[in-house]
Amino acid sequence: MTTATALRITAAISSITSAAAAYPVAASMFGTLAGGVIVTSSAAVIYAGWHYVGTETATDQLSIIKRVGAGLAASIFAVGMVAGIYTSASQSVALTTQTNAKAADALYEQQEASRIKTLETLTQELSLTSKKNNPAEYTRLQDQISKLSTPTERTFTATEKASSQIPAAYKWGIAATFEVVTPALLLLAGLFARRRSVDKQLTAVDRVDAASTTPSTLRQPQQEATLSQDAEQLEQANCLLDALADQKIRVNKEGCITAAALEESQHCTNRQARAAISAAVEHGYLIKEGEGGATRYRYPNRQQTTLWRVK
Repeated sequence: MTTATALRITAAISSITSAAAAYPVAASMFGTLAGGVIVTSSAAVIYAGWHYVGTETATDQLSIIKRVGAGLAASIFAVGMVAGIYTSASQSVALTTQTNAKAADALYEQQEASRIKTLETLTQELSLTSKKNNPAEYTRLQDQISKLSTPTERTFTATEKASSQIPAAYKWGIAATFEVVTPALLLLAGLFARRRSVDKQLTAVDRVDAASTTPSTLRQPQQEATLSQDAEQLEQANCLLDALADQKIRVNKEGCITAAALEESQHCTNRQARAAISAAVEHGYLIKEGEGGATRYRYPNRQQTTLWRVK
């Protein structure tokens, strides 16, 4: 398993977990089935949007617009998911606080019932005690009755305080974690995937170079011919790409570069010309406009091309 694949799997797990965390409030608002569909769809949009942003590599105007649109859609749904996770967490804390409060209220009522019962007993005992014959006992009973006549003050238990003292910023931070982790993992996966693609290209070139330095006595005739053909194709592709990068191919009346013009100038096949134009677009040497039969290719300005080549 490649690093990019592992990162995408981890991002999918993070997205599923965030959907599960936001599900309680969605289920309470829209019902079990509708709530599940809502959070699942939102998680899918978020994952797909950031996946597209992380994997799309084209630099033409249309591709950039698509990437911005995908990132914007994913961000909007991510904000909604964060709010759902926060509300679900708050709802859970509220239910816990309510349960603890009910238990504390029941205990308080028991204490009050015991106080009232003791107060009634002392009052009855005081009525049977003679103040004249037993002044000390009478005074003691009066003091106890006076103390028990004041209701017990209701105080929060330690569990209630712990449930109600969770900072809002902490809950918002936990809610946002999933929606930050998912795009970060997908963007990193795209970077690793592109790096792997470049490594494959470099490896292919190294194989051609290594094969060209192998003693002829150790090579089979068919392998030698294949390696020679690969080297020629690679050199031809580099020459075509350099010609487009240096803007040596003439543009037509519309200011566009065509495969036919590249064929005529560099004496290559139509297939090689089209492949070179596609590679030039990926490297930023050409700008692609339109789609399908209306596709056109133009040179960018000279300064921008120079900067891309330096990079």
